[in-house]
Amino acid sequence: MNLSRIVSAIDINGKSLILILILGILPNTHIVSQITPPEKAGEIHGCATPAPSLQQIQNTLSVISQVQVNQLSGSNCIAIKAHIFRNDDGTGGISNASLSIALSYLNSFYSEAGLQFYYCGQPNYINNSDLYVFDATAPDNDTESALAAATTEANDAVNIFFVNSIKTASGSNACGYAYYPTNLPQFNRIVMRNSCTAAYPNGTFVHEFGHYFNLYHTHQGTENGPSHISAENVPRSGPQSNCSTDGDLLCDTDADPRYDSGNFNSGTCSYTGSETDQFGNLYTPPVNNIMSYYPDACGGIFTPDQITRIQQGYLTRDAHSSYSLHCTPPAVPVPTDLTATLDNNLVNLSWTDMASNEMGYLVERSSTSSSAGYEALAGGAVGPDGTDFTDFSITGNQTYWYRIKPANGDCETYSSVAMVEVGTIFCPANSNTCDEYISRVQCGDIDNSSACGTNGYTDYTHLSTSVTPGTGIAITVENGTSYSQDECGIWIDWNQDGDFDDAEEELVVTGNPGGGPYSATINTPPDALPGDHILRIRITYDKTPESCGTDPYGEVEDYTLNVESCSGSVNFWNGATSTDWTQSANWDCGIPISTTDVIIPAGLPEVLLGSGLTGYGKTLEVELGAQLSIAPGAGLNIGN
Repeated sequence: MNLSRIVSAIDINGKSLILILILGILPNTHIVSQITPPEKAGEIHGCATPAPSLQQIQNTLSVISQVQVNQLSGSNCIAIKAHIFRNDDGTGGISNASLSIALSYLNSFYSEAGLQFYYCGQPNYINNSDLYVFDATAPDNDTESALAAATTEANDAVNIFFVNSIKTASGSNACGYAYYPTNLPQFNRIVMRNSCTAAYPNGTFVHEFGHYFNLYHTHQGTENGPSHISAENVPRSGPQSNCSTDGDLLCDTDADPRYDSGNFNSGTCSYTGSETDQFGNLYTPPVNNIMSYYPDACGGIFTPDQITRIQQGYLTRDAHSSYSLHCTPPAVPVPTDLTATLDNNLVNLSWTDMASNEMGYLVERSSTSSSAGYEALAGGAVGPDGTDFTDFSITGNQTYWYRIKPANGDCETYSSVAMVEVGTIFCPANSNTCDEYISRVQCGDIDNSSACGTNGYTDYTHLSTSVTPGTGIAITVENGTSYSQDECGIWIDWNQDGDFDDAEEELVVTGNPGGGPYSATINTPPDALPGDHILRIRITYDKTPESCGTDPYGEVEDYTLNVESCSGSVNFWNGATSTDWTQSANWDCGIPISTTDVIIPAGLPEVLLGSGLTGYGKTLEVELGAQLSIAPGAGLNIGN
C-alpha cells in the first residue's frame, strides 16, 4: 500500500490523515509484531497469525494478485514435513492417525484450488518437555527459532511444528499460526497445537494454510473499527466500495467486524449485531467462511476469489528459490483387495495393508466414474495399520467408486478401485437416552416385542406385513416406560422417495400425548406403488415427533410394508358391503388403481362414485345390466 493510494483513500473515506502519514513512513520491512485490537466478548483465540504488514499488503496488490493461475492444471502435490514435539521421556505428541485425518481435511478443502498434500516421509520426533509446552512469555521465553534448532527442517516441504500448547508473547493461548508468502526459509513454517489440528474439518489447520497461501482474515482492518484506514465498507460496488483495496482485499467475502459472541446467535449461526461501516451500512459478515473467526460449527467455505488467491499464493511460493514444496516421497506400497459394502445408510470399506512404513491411509471417492471425479473425504483417513473405514456421508440412488492411498506416499499412486451402488436410503433417526421406548408393535403379520435398541434405534425392516392399495390396516404401539408427556409418531414412505414428507405419509395417531398404547389406521393409497415401503415408528418425550434427527429421549424403529399388486390385471366389483366405489371391500383387489382393468359385472348392486371423489382404472367395462352412477363433482380417471 503506497502513500499516494492511502491519501487518495482519505480524500474519499475521511479517515485519519495523521495515522496515514505515520504508516506511510514505516520502513519497507517485514513486520511480524502488530498492534492487537481490543478483545471482544467471547473472543475465540484460535489463530495467532499477525495481521499483514504494509509491505505485505502492497506485495499482494501489486505482485501476488497479478499472478496468472491458468498455468495450474490437474493436482499439484505439496509436501509437508511434520516435526512432533514430545515430553523428555518420549510420551505425548500428536498421533499419526490425527495427522492423517488433518491431511484429509486439507485435501478436501484445497482440491478446488487444484492442490493436494502428502507427508514427506516419517515425522521428526523431538523429546523436549520445555518446547512441547510452547510458552513465549517470561520466564519460559520459548521461541520459534528454538523449535527449528531442535529438529532438522526440510528445504523441500512445508515445515510444521506440532506442540502440546501455544502461548504467545502477549499471553494469549493459540491454536496455531503461519506466515504469508516470503522467499525466506523461516517463513516456510507453521506452528500447530496438537488438539486443534484435527478437531474440525474447517478448523485451524485448514485456516492456517489459508494464511500460508496469502489469505487474510475476513475481518482484516475492519476489526479496528469502521474508521480505520484499512476497514472495509459493506457495498461491493459503487462509490462506497473499497473491497479490492482494503479489508482482506477480496470482494466476494463480505465486510466483517470480527466475531463477537454478544452479537451472534450460535444456534442459528447468524449475526445479530447492529454495527455499521462508516457510511451506516449494516454489516452482514461471512459467518461460514474459513478465514473468519466465527464458530467452526457454522460451516466452512472458501469463496471463488479466495480460491484464486490461494492458487496465486501457491504459485508465488512455488517460484521461491530458498525452498521448494516437492519432496520426493518414500516408496510406500498401496493397499490391495479393496472392497466396498453397502450396510443400510453407510458404506464399509476394507483392504489389505501391504506396507510397513505408512503414516496412515487416505480415502477418496467419486460419483462420476471409476477413473475421474475423485474427491478427498474430509475425515476419510485412518492411522498406521488401518484396514477399514466407514463412509457415513452417502446419498441415495447413487453409484460410488472408492480408492485408497498412503498419507506419506506418492500423491498420485492409489489402490485399485471398489464400486458400490446405493439405492433409496432414509434419513437417520435415533435418541440419546432410552427411557420411554417402543416395547411392542402389532400390525398385520408384525407382532414384535423388544427392548430399546442401541443409540435409540433398531432396524426391523426384515419384519413385514402385506397391504393392498385402497385398504386399511390397524397398527398398535406400546410404550415400555410411559410418561404423560410422551408422544408417538408413525410414517410410511408411500412413494419410495426416501423421505416421509409427502401427503398421507404421516399417520394420525390416537393416544397422544400420553403413555400409550397408541393406535392408528394405515390406509394404503389407491395409487401406492407395489413393493416394499418403510414404516417408521417413533416415541419421544415432551415434543412433537419428527421422522428424522436425534431426540434427547425415546426410540425409533423401522419396519416394512409390502404393497401387493392385484393378482392378475383385472379388478372386479363385488359390492360386498355397500355401493361405494371407494370402499376396498367392494372390490376383489381393493380400490382400483390406474394400472388395473376395472370390470363391473351385471346382477350386482349399483356402483356409486360420490361427490368430490375420484375413481381410477386402466380400462373400464360396465357389463350390460350393471349400473355406475357418478355424482356431480366426482371424477373418473381412466387410461391416464
